[in-house]
Amino acid sequence: MYPEENRPTGPFEPASDLDASSARIAAEASVQAGGTAFGIKLSDNGLAVGWLGRNSSDWAVLADSPQPLEPYIYDGKTYFKIPGEAKYMSISNNAYVGFYKWAGATVFHQEGEYLVSDHNGQKLSMYSTDNAYLYCWDKYTVLEAQLVTR
Repeated sequence: MYPEENRPTGPFEPASDLDASSARIAAEASVQAGGTAFGIKLSDNGLAVGWLGRNSSDWAVLADSPQPLEPYIYDGKTYFKIPGEAKYMSISNNAYVGFYKWAGATVFHQEGEYLVSDHNGQKLSMYSTDNAYLYCWDKYTVLEAQLVTR
């Protein structure tokens, strides 16, 4: 499977096997971390390529300006939430990154300079600058991700 071959044709949908237990679906948890907003600055081998942004269909894309995010702690795990919205960073079945409601939220964590999805264990990446979509797929160009306080 190569995610780029299956480009999105509609709004973001999270991976179908997320939260199969329905343990989190009942209600949103209260924010347990400071609401300090940040953006995710992206680089390729130390060269800045842009920011993690969001398109009109809620897919994460390479952008000139950052999508503001805030940490959201639930059950000891950190999720990334869009301030003022009920949307959380997530991953699709095809490893694309996007934003979706709480039921589809995915945990991401920092490993050194990389951002990794706990769902598939893959690092944040891009296929090319011509294809602005962002993935968590190690076979593509893995990007350094710096969380920059806004």
